[in-house]
Amino acid sequence: TRLPRSGKRGRALTGNLLRNGDARERTMDGWSVVNGGDGWSAKDGVFKTSFEPNTRRQVVDLVNWVEASVLDSGKVEIVLGEQITETGSR
Repeated sequence: TRLPRSGKRGRALTGNLLRNGDARERTMDGWSVVNGGDGWSAKDGVFKTSFEPNTRRQVVDLVNWVEASVLDSGKVEIVLGEQITETGSR
C-alpha cells in the first residue's frame, strides 16, 4: 500500500487496502464468501471460482487510513475495481 499523496484534488490513497487482496496468501483469509456458486479458491496467487454467480466481501475500516472528519465531509470519492479474467473452457 502506498502512502497518501498530495495533489490538486487533495490527499489520495492509492494501492490495495484489502487484506489478502491479491490472493498471494493462497487462502481466502480476510474474505467472507456470501454466495459461493461452485466455490471460491485462492490457488496460484489468484482467486478462482466457477462460472456461476459468486460473491465475496471484505470490510475495510477507512478510519484507519483517513481522518473521520474527512470521511464525514461528504466530499470523498471512493473508487474500486477488480480485474476479471476468464480461464479454462466451459
